[in-house]
Amino acid sequence: MSGKSESTPQKSEPRLRRLTEIVVVISILFVLFLMLLPVLGPGSGDVVSALTLGWLAFLRRTLPQITWNWDLMAMAALCITVILLLGHRLAFRLTTSIARATGRDWRWPRRWTLCGLIALGLGFLVGMCTGGIAHQVGWLSSQTESWYERKGELFLDMRQLATALDQAVLDAGHDVKKIRQILNDPELSYLRIRSGESPLPERFHVLLIVDSTDTVIGSIMLPRNFASRPHARLIYSFENKNDYLPMEKLPELIQKHQRQLLTL
Repeated sequence: MSGKSESTPQKSEPRLRRLTEIVVVISILFVLFLMLLPVLGPGSGDVVSALTLGWLAFLRRTLPQITWNWDLMAMAALCITVILLLGHRLAFRLTTSIARATGRDWRWPRRWTLCGLIALGLGFLVGMCTGGIAHQVGWLSSQTESWYERKGELFLDMRQLATALDQAVLDAGHDVKKIRQILNDPELSYLRIRSGESPLPERFHVLLIVDSTDTVIGSIMLPRNFASRPHARLIYSFENKNDYLPMEKLPELIQKHQRQLLTL
């Protein structure tokens, strides 16, 4: 009795030591990460929060929209049951025959079949996840826009581009060619360029409104990916007024200025 009671603390000590080491390493890494946040730049904390907890918002947004196809689920359950029974029967017969041929009495356990089915399901799940990751990485690598955008930043960028456009119109004497040259010249300081981001004229659609002499008298500005932004808005500049309008007004504005529009 005394030998058994003394062996229990000896077995638990390595586990406790290993757990303590893991907790210490995680704590050190977390502290180092917090120290690196100011070095990473503003907004890095929001990025980390989005990467670590963004899946909660994703589930909250998508789970209420899921619809269940009960016929398909019943068919899947039936197929899995048949595969499980047939697979277990086949493994049972093969192993029993081999065991009898070698003079042994051994039978295939049911839990082995169940574990094999679970492993097969996990293999399919891992394959689907790998395919999804490869698809998303390929999609992100092909994008020229910023991968992360803070709330309200889209409007600020649109306002910055609108202000730069107004200044370019004045400096170019309302000439369309000169306006394009000014805004597309990277050496001019009309637009603030962030590291790793595409220029603002490439992130927004800008439609210039011109008169019969090709003189710029207004503009319509909207995000290029407005279809994926349910609350996106546009900036309409005309007759010395700047209006921030919902995207539903776009067809009406295009109809109004259909013979006066030029792309930037």
